[in-house]
Amino acid sequence: MKVGSDNRPPEGPPPQEEVGLVPVASNGSTKGRIALVVLAAVVTGALGLAALSRPDPSRNPPAGIAAIPSGDASSPGDLAARSLLTPGPASALAHVEEHVPDVPAGNLEGAPTPAFLRRAGDNLELSRWLPADDHLRPVATMPGVFSDIAPGGYLIASSAPGGRYAIVRDMAPVSSNQTDTVVIASPRGVIWKQDANTAHGSPIWSSDGLRVVVPITPGRWSLVELDGAKPVVRSLDVGDITPPAPPPDLPFVAHPVGFSANGRWLYGESTANADSSIRTPFRVPTAGGKAVELERLPTTGPGRLVADRVDSTSGRIVEPLRGDVMVPTELVVTDSNGSPAYRLAFPAILGRAWIGDGRLLVMVSNDVTGPRPVRLLAISPDGGTATPVIDAASVAGAQLLGTRDGFALLGFGAEDPRQEFLLAMIRMSDGARSGLRLERAELEGLMLGGWLGTSG
Repeated sequence: MKVGSDNRPPEGPPPQEEVGLVPVASNGSTKGRIALVVLAAVVTGALGLAALSRPDPSRNPPAGIAAIPSGDASSPGDLAARSLLTPGPASALAHVEEHVPDVPAGNLEGAPTPAFLRRAGDNLELSRWLPADDHLRPVATMPGVFSDIAPGGYLIASSAPGGRYAIVRDMAPVSSNQTDTVVIASPRGVIWKQDANTAHGSPIWSSDGLRVVVPITPGRWSLVELDGAKPVVRSLDVGDITPPAPPPDLPFVAHPVGFSANGRWLYGESTANADSSIRTPFRVPTAGGKAVELERLPTTGPGRLVADRVDSTSGRIVEPLRGDVMVPTELVVTDSNGSPAYRLAFPAILGRAWIGDGRLLVMVSNDVTGPRPVRLLAISPDGGTATPVIDAASVAGAQLLGTRDGFALLGFGAEDPRQEFLLAMIRMSDGARSGLRLERAELEGLMLGGWLGTSG
């Protein structure tokens, strides 16, 4: 079975969820309609503005949320036929102006603080947003991060929880023979640098922000510890874990998922390139050593996985049912013992995250390109009730960026008649919200790096 850098998909890194980051051109350009792609650390989930398309009159599924309790034998095809959002009639296909929701700035007591990263010459700038503010506040500058990284390439980047450190990976073009460069930095400058990286997978931070795992080659990761005077690097062997067969010779990639709650383990998955739902979970000791295959990822107990896909209150996991994890159409929620709890189906799912009280938050739309309506829904623990949280009648792009401490961070973009972007924070306990409007110039090269402070 062949695995290696020459197996990279032709369009770049494989689709990823909370385990990875979305590449963005360091000069601010993107492949979408809105000139913004924000990058999330493991605490927020990978994200980017998903373009939303005009309705196809041939698609007319009936309204209603598709929830399948445990043990229901309904097929995925049945799920796809029942969705919450229904395209309008053909007469509604005329030009529609795009507008982000009207969410004014306001104080939100207890709100977490998202961190943002941006390249500034050779330096990396860290900023934050306090929900009562009408601008991003600079926090720190990390010098020399881009001294050996040319502008115009694709980057993945994230800040450590608490904002003491940041990591940047310069992604070499898939068609070239070049390798990636990874840099870890702080306000003191560059702390650690690694060239000749050929592995897929994005860096993953520990919850205390003092350790980060970096995929180096398809079979080797480096765990970098930052709690001493100098970085300590431990080698992790992940080379012998393959996805389940058939097919027997499917190209695959091993990528990190998250640390255990007790810090003893690092969890990962070996995923088929052709379909990310074909995968094998594994764990490797953080002290260094060789990976061991698992039946499933643990979500309870001291050794439980800490990751966005896991609900901290119930140990449930939410994952795409199909292999398209960037904009999936179906989600499956699994109990901590591995049995299915319920499934959800929508024409397009633009983000999902656990609220922290057993409910699942999903952002959905009819499609993924063009001005379309978008809804944010809170799904009850039994999967049977979807409560609307916010509606956007017509936007070019939208995404659920992440949740933290009972708050949700959202992004909305519009392009016609004017380009604008809205960051919105919602307190899920009472629906209170605050917004920040950003102009195009403020978006260039902007990356969502994670959260400042530790989770309460």
